[in-house]
Amino acid sequence: MGNVIKGSGDYPVFNGKYEIISLLGSGKAAHVYLGRSIKDPSVEVAIKIFKKNKMNSVASISRARSEMKIHEMISGHESIAKILDFGEHGKISKPNRESVEELFFIIMEYVP
Repeated sequence: MGNVIKGSGDYPVFNGKYEIISLLGSGKAAHVYLGRSIKDPSVEVAIKIFKKNKMNSVASISRARSEMKIHEMISGHESIAKILDFGEHGKISKPNRESVEELFFIIMEYVP
């Protein structure tokens, strides 16, 4: 396993790669956060994290997986934000050392 990359310590860290800087918006099923790369702080991303309480049925998990696949299929279009990563095993590590795991997520380029 490689070296663990640590953020500034001031922000939660998502999947060991991105500091979660601020909440951009919330909907019925997910929150979207502004993230900043730990390796290259000039790189900003949008991190969509599906709410755990909304991922409690086969149907909701299926919808999230479908959304991830659709984003992946259309992300090559110049007018659509590129998908950088997605999955079902996201982890937020908080500055107080608590963590939240097994999160469904999509990481996209941030387009202000």
